[in-house]
Amino acid sequence: MFRITGEQLDAAGGRARCGRCRCVFDARGALSEQSPSPATQLSMPLREPAPETEAPEGDPVPGGAVPAVLEDDVLAAARSPSPWSAAAWNLVLILLTAALALQYAYFMRADVVRYAPTLRPWLVRMCQALDCELPLPRDVNKLRLLSREVAVPPDDRRVLLIQAAVVNTADHVQAFPVIELKLSDTRGRRIAMRRFKPHEYLPDGTDMERGMAPQTPVNMELRVVKPSSEITNYQFEFM
Repeated sequence: MFRITGEQLDAAGGRARCGRCRCVFDARGALSEQSPSPATQLSMPLREPAPETEAPEGDPVPGGAVPAVLEDDVLAAARSPSPWSAAAWNLVLILLTAALALQYAYFMRADVVRYAPTLRPWLVRMCQALDCELPLPRDVNKLRLLSREVAVPPDDRRVLLIQAAVVNTADHVQAFPVIELKLSDTRGRRIAMRRFKPHEYLPDGTDMERGMAPQTPVNMELRVVKPSSEITNYQFEFM
């Protein structure tokens, strides 16, 4: 609503332009001497918000939320296994370790006896139960040649008879070695070489499965065909 005086209408010829639709109209018919009463406002009483109340302890919390105290209890229970569960896992680990140790001892029994001779009685019982063979340990570095002698036997002048005494300096029984014999002439040239297995140099009746007892000399006898060249040197090597 716009306030227009009579003088302004007279000056404009009684015409006015609407401020909303911008149309020109004759304003003399709508002219009024009194101002319209102001619009009345309805007043409604305001309601005060209800005071917030806390849910009592033990009541279910709306929305599915878990109280912090209960959540801590659940997490603590999940983190700490029961004593029976821990004992079961420990038993499983012990059984797996024992199974791995038994497999290693079975497949690597020769090496175990070599590096740990004190375990031989236990491994012997294991092989008796599992029907396996347990070889004696072998350490040629613990063998010492005590004496040796070369001669031509009177019953056969075509061969050389080499007699030797060997002792096992280890603190445990070990297998009889393979002996390699090398013969050389005056110029240092090798003219003969042969390897002897235990049954070829040990006296008849020797129990080779029992091995060489520690600190006990063993007599050996080797026979080779006498070469045509003169022999000046012969060499023993344990294998």
